[in-house]
Amino acid sequence: MHSTSSCGGVYIQYDVKVRCPSCRRVADIKLSKSRDNPGRLFYKCNECGKFVKWANATEDRRRVLDEDASNKHAMGNELREIIMLLKDINGRILVGIVIMVAILVVIAMK
Repeated sequence: MHSTSSCGGVYIQYDVKVRCPSCRRVADIKLSKSRDNPGRLFYKCNECGKFVKWANATEDRRRVLDEDASNKHAMGNELREIIMLLKDINGRILVGIVIMVAILVVIAMK
């Protein structure tokens, strides 16, 4: 039996038949709220309250995470290019304004 969670529209399966080594009850999947492992999934026994193990990412989950990191990197590069383009446009606008002011000053002096 498996449990699913969504990561960017891709559903990841986790085994829900993980048993507590102490009392042999099926452990529940929990979301870590600790400072060291925020958002990480783990198995915890509801009966005896013991941590059982971390819910390791499957190969599909790792592929999704790798693709997500790659997409973020590509978006970062595109964002830097857009910022450079906007700076260039702003510079051109500023030059145009300076030229227009100069022309207006020359016209006003006549």
